[in-house]
Amino acid sequence: MARSFWWPSQLSAQVFLLENFIAKIATYQSALGWNNTQTADAIALCNMIINAINTANQCRATAQAVTNWRDIVLYGEPKGQVGPTAPVFPIIDGSTFNRGTVDSFFELRDQIVANNGYSLAMGEDLGLVGAEQQGLIPADTAPELKTVSASANMVTITGSMQGLPVMRVEYAAKGQTYGSVAIVTNLPATFEVPMADPDNPEVGTIRSIFVKKNADFGNYSPNYDVTLA
Repeated sequence: MARSFWWPSQLSAQVFLLENFIAKIATYQSALGWNNTQTADAIALCNMIINAINTANQCRATAQAVTNWRDIVLYGEPKGQVGPTAPVFPIIDGSTFNRGTVDSFFELRDQIVANNGYSLAMGEDLGLVGAEQQGLIPADTAPELKTVSASANMVTITGSMQGLPVMRVEYAAKGQTYGSVAIVTNLPATFEVPMADPDNPEVGTIRSIFVKKNADFGNYSPNYDVTLA
């Protein structure tokens, strides 16, 4: 039976998955043939991702609190009364943070799944496999792309195939009709989008739809804005 993509899209759910992994990975150290250093490195990688997410969330919340504090100081009533103390931003962990930690965790996950000591039960317990999906209903099915980014005229999309074999990606320049630009069987995927004038930036939208047995399956995804240059 098909399974949903194992990595959640919400940051809070990613933190939950990583905290679960940290709590349980030592249990499987022997089965995986890992030494203590390998386990410690895996835990350190997870903590790096968690700390980055939590720090950004704390700073965002503090920034909103600072804005509220500013408005009280500028316009608060009654005039002349002592206002609240300004919020203080959290102290960011001074340890080293590596780039591309999520990609590194994906690679670690793939290494675990390919390990001779791996089992499906292990993968489910560590959160490294998605939940089983029931039969998809076309009327309720549509691609949900997590990110759509462009570099020059190359577009990269990420998301889940939802257990379906093929996704067709379409592009429309502003004011133009959609046309197929890529057939995707795995995500993430990067593909070229033809531009009307390669010398000038172009604004358009990307959308996608699943294909099953050579026919469109379900509904189109939302439209995602892209700027090509």
